[in-house]
Amino acid sequence: MWPACSRTPPSGPAATRPPQIKPWSGRGRPPTRLRRDPHHQPQSAQEIALALPADAWTTITWREGSTDPLTSRFARLRVRAAHRDYHLGEPRPEEWLLVQWPPEEKGPTKYWLSTLPEDIPFDRLVALAKLRWRIERDY
Repeated sequence: MWPACSRTPPSGPAATRPPQIKPWSGRGRPPTRLRRDPHHQPQSAQEIALALPADAWTTITWREGSTDPLTSRFARLRVRAAHRDYHLGEPRPEEWLLVQWPPEEKGPTKYWLSTLPEDIPFDRLVALAKLRWRIERDY
């Protein structure tokens, strides 16, 4: 099971807002927790990746391997992690969802969530995500 994410719908000013707190009716305690509506439902990372258009995927080489350069297709987009967000009083900050889908595979194979800045270059984001394997090899 992949992590659930809230993806901001792509159109309209109301669609760019994260889930909001229900307006207070004037009776009882004022609501303090986020409330999901039909436009703000969590999706799995796999659902998000499969819904991306073909032009969202970019072939990136992240380093030289022992025989050939290591290359794969990647996509990235900004999401908000939706894990138990109904317990929060304000939305989580946006993060990068990085997805790897090698051309020879039937579907996406790897997913990363990253809190790196929005202006990070795509190839740098991939290189940092893949850096973990180089560290494990050194051990």
